[in-house]
Amino acid sequence: MYYRLQRPHEMLTTERVPAPLEQSLTVAARAYLSVRGRFSSESSNFDVTRYSSVPGDLLESLYESHVPQRFHAYREAQYYHWVFDAPNYDHTIYVAHRDDCPVAALITRTENGRAVKIMETLPMTADHEAFADLLAAAVADNKAAGVITVSNRILPPELLERFGFVSNQNPVLSRVGTPTYLAARPLWRDDESAPISPRTLTASENWRVSFLEVTD
Repeated sequence: MYYRLQRPHEMLTTERVPAPLEQSLTVAARAYLSVRGRFSSESSNFDVTRYSSVPGDLLESLYESHVPQRFHAYREAQYYHWVFDAPNYDHTIYVAHRDDCPVAALITRTENGRAVKIMETLPMTADHEAFADLLAAAVADNKAAGVITVSNRILPPELLERFGFVSNQNPVLSRVGTPTYLAARPLWRDDESAPISPRTLTASENWRVSFLEVTD
């Protein structure tokens, strides 16, 4: 997991932080993000369109353009509507176009007006040249958020670090973060031969996990 800490005190504690410490943390975060921002300027190679309603067929088409071999929840238009039409969250779908053709997408969820999650990127490839422009648009739209969170399985760590995201393996974040667990169980009976070995099923490198797999 990676975090872009724009107001670090909102993540580091549930208690009210003294004003001087809150201000110091915010100033330090802004200085760090300002430095990182010099290396993450928008390349503007793609036109980015924002959707507040779910373009289900478009998202399904982008998913079908590169279906990963690793385990993941199957995507289709109906599934995207089911997840992103949820009335208790605000979702924004960013779609990158080249020559008026949609080539990639990134979807954010805003919770309580403060925390933002990058829920999905498409196509589900390790990298795409449009991801930098999409991430730049999402970061620019969410400057007021306390924290932006994303799985390192859906965007390359090098790109995230360019935009000021920090891994939860960081010595400080590893002390305050809460781990997320994904459980998987076989659907075949004990008397049936297993089409997938338990070792394959439980190996983390065999999963392509986004927030769609681990949140409701």
